[in-house]
Amino acid sequence: MKQILIILSCITIIVNAQEISTYTGNYPTDLSAAGEATYSYYLGKYNKKIRHGDFKYTLRQESNISKISYDVKGKYIHGLKSGTWTYKITLHDYLEHKLKNDYSTGTIIFTAGYADGVPHGKWAYSYNRKMRKLTASANNRIDWQKFGPTINERITMVFNNGIIVDSFQIRRPGYIVYGQCNWEGFYTGQWLTEQNGKQIIEEYNMGFLVHRETQDISSYTITDTLNNYNDFSGRLLLFDSLQRTEPAQLKHINFRIDTIQLLSVSGHPITQAVNDMIFNNPFLLFRSIEGDKLDAAHLKGLNILTISYQLTASEQEKLNTIHLLASQINKINNDLIKYTKDEQPITDVLTILKRISYFKRLSDKYICLADNYCSSAEMATGIAAAKKACANTINTIEPIPAFSDKNKAMDYFIADLTSKKKQAEESFLLVKTKLMPE
Repeated sequence: MKQILIILSCITIIVNAQEISTYTGNYPTDLSAAGEATYSYYLGKYNKKIRHGDFKYTLRQESNISKISYDVKGKYIHGLKSGTWTYKITLHDYLEHKLKNDYSTGTIIFTAGYADGVPHGKWAYSYNRKMRKLTASANNRIDWQKFGPTINERITMVFNNGIIVDSFQIRRPGYIVYGQCNWEGFYTGQWLTEQNGKQIIEEYNMGFLVHRETQDISSYTITDTLNNYNDFSGRLLLFDSLQRTEPAQLKHINFRIDTIQLLSVSGHPITQAVNDMIFNNPFLLFRSIEGDKLDAAHLKGLNILTISYQLTASEQEKLNTIHLLASQINKINNDLIKYTKDEQPITDVLTILKRISYFKRLSDKYICLADNYCSSAEMATGIAAAKKACANTINTIEPIPAFSDKNKAMDYFIADLTSKKKQAEESFLLVKTKLMPE
């Protein structure tokens, strides 16, 4: 029996060895010149080449002005990137920005860890370069301007099966970020950001912001402070409560917890930096060197938690009803104006027109009040907002009762608007009767 197993194992190894082939030759990329690649593969479905084993790509390109060299090494397992991939790109007077006539001299170093095509392990990117411009004199002689200052760009992050965890840092001209994430990908500990002449130091716990201090870098003056230490325990209790709540019941709670994934926030400086330096970086040849399961749009991590106020389902229904009734009254008012515009003024009709116009202004007032009452968890805050936002409508309409609860206020508005709508409909019918030809 043992002899049979040994024979079968040997046959399998021989078959597998025969199936693996090696390619060495031209390898087109998004670059202007094709380099050379060596990799192993086997034929899969429809004779598609499935890369399996070591991969190596090299490029040496030189002109009378510039030079560029590439060295990329990595490994595939059944068509997917695996283990550590390394990139070294050396530039000498390489035209990086054609419109700006900027030529770069420097080195890009990039290492990326993978498991089954998914980012896993440390990713580190650095690009140190100097730039200068090329000019041509009258006799067509090429002249170089002086090099500008050295530009350093760096990003390091750690992945755990596609989730950004552990330490994270970005350094590029005008923008610096240092921080760390827990193993679920949420901000934790201290985060430092420098941008636009300001230094922001934030402290996070389980994704919640608990403290922030903003300082002017030039004067070392603290310009803003946010302290949520006292609220943090309450936030954790609320978070735990919401986590235990059945999904169908969440709509009946006045608060929600949102997970904000910064990598998916368009225009965020972290998103821009990660895309510029890595996933949209033409030097890294992501489109040409296949084997990635995930791109920047599908990565996870760099998450923060926010607690937001929301209306309950019943409160939202009441607010919608107020808007609906107000729009119906507004329509009656407009229809009545159109119906009577070519008629001779009659005292009774003019009185009705004034009354319906008043109903319309009253409904506008109720909408403004209800919207502002519902804009905050605290009624006092909503009342303060309403006084400011609804000043014009409040001052032109008779006073209404004071309310300490938004639900009681909305119940009052709905009852009054329902009554006013019925009166408006009856008044419109009365106008039609009075103006109907005999």
